[in-house]
Amino acid sequence: MIWVWTVSLPVTILNSPAITGHPSPAFGTGADIAGIILFALGFSLEAVADAQKYRFRSTVQAADKSAVCDKGVWAFSRHPNYFGEIVTQFAIYLTAVSPAAYPGRSGVHGGARAALYASVVGPCLLTGLLLFVSGLTLQERPGAKKRYERSVDGENGDEGREWEAYERYLNSVSILIPMPKSVWRTLPVWVKRTVGCEWPMYVFVPERDSDVAQPA
Repeated sequence: MIWVWTVSLPVTILNSPAITGHPSPAFGTGADIAGIILFALGFSLEAVADAQKYRFRSTVQAADKSAVCDKGVWAFSRHPNYFGEIVTQFAIYLTAVSPAAYPGRSGVHGGARAALYASVVGPCLLTGLLLFVSGLTLQERPGAKKRYERSVDGENGDEGREWEAYERYLNSVSILIPMPKSVWRTLPVWVKRTVGCEWPMYVFVPERDSDVAQPA
């Protein structure tokens, strides 16, 4: 309930009497146009990513549990659906804050104007949840750990090949921000661990994180 209420704040405040009771610039401002473009890009990316992941799970992964989804938009990001959702939410905020961004053409001022800007807490909460609570933290290190230990245990007789393939995938595909594999591969580790969003908290280190013995 808190999640939905907070994420909805930009639209809720935009439609509140404190805002609608004052003149606002006509639709078509720079913030409106930028917001619409970003929304279309973010929503499209999220929708395509979800459709491709569903198809992958129902066909390829159903036959081979060790398979990795690295085709389509998933070739550019390990979590393109999350990136699309983040872009979508900030696009909504950008459009909602338009009346506050043009004070010379708007009667929205004072507390109402401040409230519109403060509604950025909505997309920030969504981003925080995906990055630190319900998204990457539940998938990156745990997912790598599961594949590593399954590979070390010799399930399916792969003798470590599943982990080797998955490690190449981690080194080739950006964790969040879409980019070509050739770019991600060449980035220095310190760049990946900072601006690349592949922070140490997501990185699986077998010697530290594995519960099974290391292969000889």
